Amino acid sequence: MIPQNIKVVALDDVEDHLVKIVRGLGRAGFSVTPFFYDDNELEDIPVRLLEGIRIVFSDIHMSEGNHNHKMNGAAIANCLRKIISPGPFVIIFWSEYPKEADKVFKEVCARLEEKGHIAPIGYGAISKGEVLALSENPEEFDLNGLKEKIFEQVDKFQPLLFTAAWEEKVFRASAKTTNKLFSLTSPYDGSSKLKEWGKLTAFLGAQAVGGLNARKDIQSAVDQALLPLVEDHLSLMSGDCDVSVDAILININENGNIKRPKKISASQLHTGYLIELIEGDLNSVGSIRGVVIELAASFVNSGPFINYFGYEKNDLLKREFLNNQENLTSEEASLIKLHAVELGAECDHINDKVSTFRYLLAVLVPIELMNLFNGEGRGVGDEKGKLIFNNMSVMDAGCFSIEKNKGEGPRDFHLLISCRCFMALAIGKNASGIPRFRLRRALLEEVAHRYVTHARRPGVMRFAA
Repeated sequence: MIPQNIKVVALDDVEDHLVKIVRGLGRAGFSVTPFFYDDNELEDIPVRLLEGIRIVFSDIHMSEGNHNHKMNGAAIANCLRKIISPGPFVIIFWSEYPKEADKVFKEVCARLEEKGHIAPIGYGAISKGEVLALSENPEEFDLNGLKEKIFEQVDKFQPLLFTAAWEEKVFRASAKTTNKLFSLTSPYDGSSKLKEWGKLTAFLGAQAVGGLNARKDIQSAVDQALLPLVEDHLSLMSGDCDVSVDAILININENGNIKRPKKISASQLHTGYLIELIEGDLNSVGSIRGVVIELAASFVNSGPFINYFGYEKNDLLKREFLNNQENLTSEEASLIKLHAVELGAECDHINDKVSTFRYLLAVLVPIELMNLFNGEGRGVGDEKGKLIFNNMSVMDAGCFSIEKNKGEGPRDFHLLISCRCFMALAIGKNASGIPRFRLRRALLEEVAHRYVTHARRPGVMRFAA
């Protein structure tokens, strides 16, 4: 079964066909966003690319009836780049010439990949005439037959439908949250419900992040207020899936074992699960709580730097991070970049009472140098697998796949955080450096726990290399 709220786009160069196709797909159970391609121009281009589109229904001959598959594929690809945000989707062609679908699909993929856009992960084909017939002869047309033809094509992509079902559950969890809170306005009559609903929404946002912060960004404030309810609703819907799960379960054997896809590394998964890469300066990232900042070269070893941390970089690495038995060469030291993780108290951030920003000292270590930090050592005779950091406060936040310099490609780094070595700056004085990424909430909570206890806190997903 196809998730009810799956996002669908319809694309055609004949306006009458587009209207009828949308009507036919609507009666088949799809909620469709139509786009008309007229005289080599796409009408009503969205202001922002549409997120979460999972199915695209498109005519094959989009280039003024031309049967050249290269021209048609290029036209479709050009439209998709202007409509949908990069993400997994399938394309279903409607045409009286289904044999052309394979050639056009390959051309669409090639053109999208050239532009750095994610190509469709598969295609299907149905008769355009059968879909149009629903609108032309609705009394005689077999609606169930149309549904079967569409479902037959879409059903081939079960892993995509499974994740689309999860997206639908998130939507329904959000809707349940809104419905539950709105029910609290029942004591008011119809004329005042809307006003009181607005007042309640503002109150919740202010309670979540503080009144002054809510005035600065009420949308983010309400997001923070509603998120706990959405998460709770979603957790109770964990087994609520209307699509087939066979294509997912087939990957897990009877003993519960499953291997990670070979071309997806653990460091790539950690990058997605544990951190969020960001661009821009500190003034553009909004809240800096949890942001990891690469300290500026002009700040490292400066007078203020030594005042905060007590030592120059090399001595600081030796005393706080580097295993006691090891020394870095000058070339190795140049590869180690000092960072700072902002860990101000959450209650202070929320209540706009920040007297200081607190930055924990951290280092981003290339994976090839980690043996000098974790106790494995340089020698081949050293004991492996027994990780011994310089002190108990040092936390390995994870191995991340990061592109440090544009054009060089991603490399693997470990982020080591000292939970006892920090600097505090007055409000308005951010750390000198460039923000590189933000720790996701679960990881930030683990760092905070380690900061006050020096003990490992469970509950964060981590992946074995």
